[in-house]
Amino acid sequence: MKKVLLIMTLLMSFGFSLQQCHEESGWCFDQQVNQAFYLFHQSAVIFDYALESSPLDEGDVIAAFKDDQCVGFYIIDLQEITLGGGVITIPLMGSAPGEDDGYLEFGDVPEIVIFDNSENIEYCTETYGPELPGFSNLELFTLFETQIIGEEVSDGGCTSAVDYEIPLNGGANLISFWALPEDVSVANIMGSLGTNATGVIGQGVAASQIGPGTWVGSLSNISRTSGYWVKVDNSGTLSISEATPTESTTVYELNSGANLISFPYEGSSPITNAIPDAAEAEFNGIIGQGVAASQISAGTWVGSLSQLEGTKGYWAKVNSGVSFSFNEPTGSMRSTESAYSSTYEFTQSMEQAFYFVEDIEGAEYGDWVLAYNNDQLIGSRQWKGSYTDIPAMGYDGSLETSEFCNEGDIPTFYLVKDYSGEHIELTGTISGWNSNGIYNINNLTQVIIPETVTLSTAYPNPFNPETTIDYSVKSAGMVELSIFDINGRLVSTLWNGELSTGSYSSTWDATSQPSGLYIAKLKSGNTVQTSKLVLLK
Repeated sequence: MKKVLLIMTLLMSFGFSLQQCHEESGWCFDQQVNQAFYLFHQSAVIFDYALESSPLDEGDVIAAFKDDQCVGFYIIDLQEITLGGGVITIPLMGSAPGEDDGYLEFGDVPEIVIFDNSENIEYCTETYGPELPGFSNLELFTLFETQIIGEEVSDGGCTSAVDYEIPLNGGANLISFWALPEDVSVANIMGSLGTNATGVIGQGVAASQIGPGTWVGSLSNISRTSGYWVKVDNSGTLSISEATPTESTTVYELNSGANLISFPYEGSSPITNAIPDAAEAEFNGIIGQGVAASQISAGTWVGSLSQLEGTKGYWAKVNSGVSFSFNEPTGSMRSTESAYSSTYEFTQSMEQAFYFVEDIEGAEYGDWVLAYNNDQLIGSRQWKGSYTDIPAMGYDGSLETSEFCNEGDIPTFYLVKDYSGEHIELTGTISGWNSNGIYNINNLTQVIIPETVTLSTAYPNPFNPETTIDYSVKSAGMVELSIFDINGRLVSTLWNGELSTGSYSSTWDATSQPSGLYIAKLKSGNTVQTSKLVLLK
């Protein structure tokens, strides 16, 4: 009863005219049956970071907006505020029952705007401290711990529009959008890339550019909550202009299994901080572009992915359906460093899985672990200790990934010693590959096989442009001596055929090859020997 009487007293102070307007700002709102009030302390409302000693003055206006509709304002009356204990009260008008008239609905959070009456300047605002509560009819919201700070807008209008860029590598890029413009059509969002963009793939939908600015397919509009694979012919920059940031209250509805989602903030946040605890309990893993994280116990994440970042897309793997809003990042909003570069480069595929390895026999910090499908390098990761995640790329329909894993294929792993470059085949209990799979491997051990061939050190090494490779055959049979570049691509085959027991040598002329590290691979039956070669021009 006391609350109702207080609200009625506040209504009396604002009058009951059907419409209230402020001439200088041009703001108007209609008196509504449904209404509530925000109560701020006068000292907590200031114009600008640069004017922290400049509070609201007589005749200034503080207002609430829903989109372009003013839903209530208060014209500063210093005497009235002083008598009221330094409290500024903003009325909030709610939509009339059964009408869509642009006023606040239940749960809506308005935008606070300040008008400097003496300077005729409009200010957008940022809220610090407790967040503004959503609208509820006949409520008094006391927000004395909330600070409102304005930011001048040069064109005289209040807008939260932003411009930003997303760098893209040639090939497939897993991205998302923390702010979007009004026109969210694929053609508009991808427009800055021109014909460099060939396709956009979402979860179960896709679009292809068949002509300049002409996109076809089941994907027509970009969503704030979704992630996307964007395919470009060459590296470039995707520019987004006049975009509105995603609201912090945006709800993500995830189904059981894998969900392709965004992260709705400009900056980054540790995974366990970004996801509310109740929702986090349903997560078992998150996969990004060439990186992944696995939750091995409540709030404990392992793997190469440690933070979620705006402009990145993620496959969220959950045990059951869950609904949540991401927590807003606190502190620094710096972007995370890219984790996609590697000494052993591989082609990024839109189909990928990750193998989390607890232990590798003989592995030392700084060694590399390589994943192969037959002779094709499909992933690499530097050994960082227990739970290092090894990516394994799969076939995504493109020519570049035609030799990558298909469902059920079992990758072969090699340990590469950091100093010698020695390649050691590994064995263990390895699950068959599936797209977006996250697998645990307890232990990988070195494969011990009888030597039927021996590969000696090449000479000279380093070399330019020729080197000689000596090798011996202990049992007659088929022998293959090949040269691979650092990315696992076959450069030259020096011998492939039958050899009897004895010693042999082959010369490799690398005149047509660039400087760099190469691997000589000698194979006979199940025996494989490797040696590192360094070409210096």
